[in-house]
Order: sequence, then C-alpha cells, then structure tokens
Amino acid sequence: MAQAVLPRAALVGPFPARCAPRRIVAMASPVSPVVFAIATGIGLLTDKYMLEATNYVEHYAVQMKPSHQQTEFIKSAMYAGAIFGMVTMGPISDFIGRRASLIACSVVTFVGAMLSVCAWSAEALIAARIITGIGMGGEYPLASTHSA
Repeated sequence: MAQAVLPRAALVGPFPARCAPRRIVAMASPVSPVVFAIATGIGLLTDKYMLEATNYVEHYAVQMKPSHQQTEFIKSAMYAGAIFGMVTMGPISDFIGRRASLIACSVVTFVGAMLSVCAWSAEALIAARIITGIGMGGEYPLASTHSA
C-alpha cells in the first residue's frame, strides 16, 4: 500500500499540517491577582451584608405602613430573588464568562440596593429587594467559583 507524499510546506515538524499539535497560548491576565482577590472578597462581603441587613429592613419600612403580609414579604423578597439569581447566573456565566457575569451581578445588586433606598411604597420596596436578591444570589456562587 502506497503512502501519499505530502509537499514540504504541508509538514509542520514531523507531523502533517492537518495533524499538527495545537499550541496553547496562555493569555496574561490584565488584572493583578491582588486586585482580583480583593474584588472577589468585596463581592462575598456585600452578599453577607445584604443577608444580615434583612433583619433590620422592617424597621425602616414602618413609615410606609405595610400590612403584615407585606412586612413578611419585604423580609423574604431578597431570598426569593437570590434563589432565582443562583439558578440563572451559573448557566449565563458559562456563555458570557465569569468575570463579566460577576460585574453584571454587582451592578444589579447596586441598582436594587439604590432602588431599595429610594422606595416610595411597600410594593416598590419588595420589587427592589427582589432585584437586589437576584444580583446577590448570582454573585454568591460566581464569586466563590471565581476565587477557586
């Protein structure tokens, strides 16, 4: 059985061009590892702060005169959003990248927190806390896996 003779230009080292081993080029990270660790730590710290602040939110909502059901939902709205954020941001980060997802979650958390501060009614506060929870819930697993 005769073997095909490839022209010299088609050879890469001892291998034909179509079988050449691929070279993996490591890209230098534009972010220092120290900055990376601090940013990830801040993400985890804000998540824990938001969870602890949930215990005090009902004291700030007194002027809105929420009903008993609204008061309970104000306290639990962030957890509902967090579950949604945890479930959705993992798969989304597989497509757009962990760093971009972590930044997006930080922005969503910030926007939700600012909306919570500016809430004009109990319903607006509940919606803002759900938004905050989505960002916070997505940030928690992303920061953990990003630092690993």
